Amino acid sequence: DSTSTSTSNATTSVISTTSSQCTTSTTPTNLLSKIKIMPVGDSITSADTYPGSQGQETSYRGYEWSSLMSSNYNNKIDFVGSQTGTDANGAIDPNFIAYGGYTYKDFYLGSWGSGVDHYLNQINIYNPDIVQIFLGTNGDSQENDKLYLTKMIDDARAKNPKVKFLLARPYYYDQSKTDFVLNNTVTSKSSTLSPIVVFSPYSSNYNISTGNDTVDGIHNNSSGAVKMGNAFAAAIAPMIDSLLTGSTPSVSGCNSTSAPVISTTSTTATTSATSVSDDCLL
Repeated sequence: DSTSTSTSNATTSVISTTSSQCTTSTTPTNLLSKIKIMPVGDSITSADTYPGSQGQETSYRGYEWSSLMSSNYNNKIDFVGSQTGTDANGAIDPNFIAYGGYTYKDFYLGSWGSGVDHYLNQINIYNPDIVQIFLGTNGDSQENDKLYLTKMIDDARAKNPKVKFLLARPYYYDQSKTDFVLNNTVTSKSSTLSPIVVFSPYSSNYNISTGNDTVDGIHNNSSGAVKMGNAFAAAIAPMIDSLLTGSTPSVSGCNSTSAPVISTTSTTATTSATSVSDDCLL
């Protein structure tokens, strides 16, 4: 990997693994008629209890669902998880599993005591085809985050060896720590049978500043939720297609991961953002 400075209007890309050309193919086998997707996350995914200074936060989940429905995935996918909530855009399929403040360790251990939120319980109950994870790297060490993310991957594979993982890269915490957790996990754990894809859920026109696309500099308002939902839908669509057709999706190029725009005190200025050029190594 190489580190470079990019302007805030850099394009967002989906990063995949497998070859220096970032394209692969497999022989179609065991095609699925309906894909089970488990959205796993923290307060950005649940978005039901944390009103910000600029209004009530909104989850991206409903907009991800709506975007996928508009792309002809109706009756082809099913969001799964023990929680329900329509919040964003009145999601038709509201199932998910997300708890505000949860770390990878919290999810793996079911740390808040109910047992219902225990990750392995959710995997055993729903046996997802795709696990979509958006968790921050605050609140624990990078070693623990990597350890428990690895355990989450292993447990899901024990139930379904072909499960796919979509990992969203959070922007609002220490980026070097986030890259350590996600990049090292992908490098050591991704495979052709069970690929792991890391992507940025922040589109090039996403402005993370309070009152723009967030209510508090972290959590989405309605406009941020729309942009993030569309980004999730675009990233997960090739995974859905590969399960419906039996092929591994090609990735055209390996562009750098972008960060959202951050407004400064000036009405026109924006800060520059550091991006990591992955060079197909993920």
